[in-house]
Amino acid sequence: MSDFDLAASTYDSDFSETFVGKSQRNLVWDFLKSKITLADKNVLEINSGTGIDALFLVQNGANVLVSDISDEMLKIAQSKFKHSNLTGKVKFQNIDLKNFTIQEKKFDLIFSNFGGLNCLSSNEIMELSQKFHQILTENGKLILVIMPSFCLWESCYFLMKLNFKNAFRRLSSKPAIADVSGIKVKTFYYSPSTIKNIFKNNFSVAALKPVGFFIPPSYLQPLLNKFSFIQKPLFNLEKLSHSFTFTTYFSDHYLIELKKI
Repeated sequence: MSDFDLAASTYDSDFSETFVGKSQRNLVWDFLKSKITLADKNVLEINSGTGIDALFLVQNGANVLVSDISDEMLKIAQSKFKHSNLTGKVKFQNIDLKNFTIQEKKFDLIFSNFGGLNCLSSNEIMELSQKFHQILTENGKLILVIMPSFCLWESCYFLMKLNFKNAFRRLSSKPAIADVSGIKVKTFYYSPSTIKNIFKNNFSVAALKPVGFFIPPSYLQPLLNKFSFIQKPLFNLEKLSHSFTFTTYFSDHYLIELKKI
């Protein structure tokens, strides 16, 4: 059993259905739609969670292999397709990225949202880089959403609480323990520069965007609920922040587009 099996039943209510979750996800979707014609593209989604991104990809015409280490997450993902006419364009597979093997045709896009790769060490990601390179088409891309090694919101929040240990936990070379729907998960944080270096032998960087510079981490959602009037302004400011690459080094997440070389 994966630890994420225990988080599956509440993941959507804890994150996906909140203002933070919806806003950050919509920013990623806007990028996908602006950069890629998804129709008839073959996509491998890793760390798919409960299938919200998979449904978006298939609704936009992609053929998607939906993968996750958690069987419970995959069951919920499958349920989202159960009563649709889209089942012919999607497959589901349990895949452990630490022992990544796949018997499929090549993919045009490999996609990972919301820090799935942060569960892996840098050496494990480097091994994946080589495997991803092999299964991507000639012009194939990786689009990854990663948690960086510093988050301005997080540091300010914990400093105000005089919690110095957590204020700079992302900067540590050792993995931190993050909370995912009540489950404690060992988490590594990577700056954009570190990810560029890990993938440099197989991929070049095509784009880099913040995801959560003005929109805070999900554990601050209760605070946003109390001051709901600031949610729309925060989202508008978030869209403006995409014009400035430096914000990727201070955001809750960042999106990096990598092109196969």
